[in-house]
Amino acid sequence: MSTALCAQGVRAVLVDQPEPHRGPASIWLETHHARGWIVAAHSLDTSAWLDAWQAELAAGHVPADAALLAWPELPTLNWGSEVDATPSPAPARHARAAPLGLYAIVDSAVALTRVLDAGVYTAQLRIKRPADADLSWQHQLRRELHEGLAVAEGHDAQLIINDHWLLAAELGARAVHLGQEDLLGLGASGRAELCASGLALGVSSHSVWELCRARGLAPAYIACGPVWPTTTKDMLEATA
Repeated sequence: MSTALCAQGVRAVLVDQPEPHRGPASIWLETHHARGWIVAAHSLDTSAWLDAWQAELAAGHVPADAALLAWPELPTLNWGSEVDATPSPAPARHARAAPLGLYAIVDSAVALTRVLDAGVYTAQLRIKRPADADLSWQHQLRRELHEGLAVAEGHDAQLIINDHWLLAAELGARAVHLGQEDLLGLGASGRAELCASGLALGVSSHSVWELCRARGLAPAYIACGPVWPTTTKDMLEATA
């Protein structure tokens, strides 16, 4: 029903349906940007929350962000299962990354060597899958990740692999970074498998609602941004 209402032009639908197994405060949120159960540890004064939500909307926040900013403390937003009203199961505790320090992002083992030689000790190896990826590209990806992990080990550095978490785990990586579209694509079973892998997890977030959703996976860190407008990537999360 909430999805149908939003399809008819309603900006946001909120369904208050407390259940004992979901904790004292759970509200279903359905907006253009986000959908899922808002789960908090403490009960909520609904009237005060609605007033705060209206104030956040008046301040210019999109409905999903406004709903979450109106809570007395930052809640968790689950990954959008309307059928399963329970929050996501508590993930296994990830390995904790060392302090990140200056965090470089590179696209090859050669570039990784350069930044580590320059004194950086935390880097992300980000090799995006092209639309025409074939078996040859898969082999090249494996070689780059294997070489990158060897380079990082030789420099006693912390290497975080972007996206390719199954291959990263197979090759002995300790940390991965995934965007939220990738995490959604994994589905509930894939996210559970990732959480149980023991890999330290970094998660991208570009809005308050993505931040609340990322918290449910107990990541080692959450990347927040962009801070300033960007011309290199479409950022739909912040649009009304």
